[in-house]
Amino acid sequence: MPAEETKRGRGRAPLLSEPTIADAALALIAETSAADLTMQSVASRLGVRHSALYRHVSDRRDLLRLVADRHVELMGFPDPEDSAGWREYLVASWALLDAGCARYPGLAELVYASVWPPPQRSIAAGLRLAQALIQRWSFPEPLAMLAVDLVLDFTIDARSRVDRILSMSPEWSGFGDALHEGQELSEVFERHLEGGPREWTLAKLDVILDGLEAALHRSSDKL
Repeated sequence: MPAEETKRGRGRAPLLSEPTIADAALALIAETSAADLTMQSVASRLGVRHSALYRHVSDRRDLLRLVADRHVELMGFPDPEDSAGWREYLVASWALLDAGCARYPGLAELVYASVWPPPQRSIAAGLRLAQALIQRWSFPEPLAMLAVDLVLDFTIDARSRVDRILSMSPEWSGFGDALHEGQELSEVFERHLEGGPREWTLAKLDVILDGLEAALHRSSDKL
């Protein structure tokens, strides 16, 4: 009898479903890292045999797709009505996605490198972001799609880099060790380091948004 149809009794393993498997995987990643995610580790956390998972996922890559899809489902995206402008909306989208990925170290890079094509919920979320830019802020359709692509790719790339550095240096130490007193731009570099990863990422995102704003103005001038 399939696990879903079995009533849970004393000492029995939890009922298996795609959401319960994905939630167990996310909990494992939150406690350790995505690098430790395996079919066996998820099965052990759920208290089931390794083979039981294969009724729902075919392999680790399929597991990652399920986890990525569940992650997007749980995370959600901001309401465009809550943003004063498109820049604020895209920054809010970045912040939500970045915070969601930060809860699960290494997940962003692992999914980005291992799952293709993206899960349906990821595609649908991107299309919703683009639709908001088109309907609320009159973005041309190609530019709206480019804007979403740029911001989402940047968010994943930046978060992946932060995760890698945190895995080596949780306190962000060591950046200035190679500097010598009086070295050219050393003071500027030190001030830059004081900002921390969130400030660095926001500054880079601001440059991307400046480019989108210029492209939006050019498209308006052609009308």
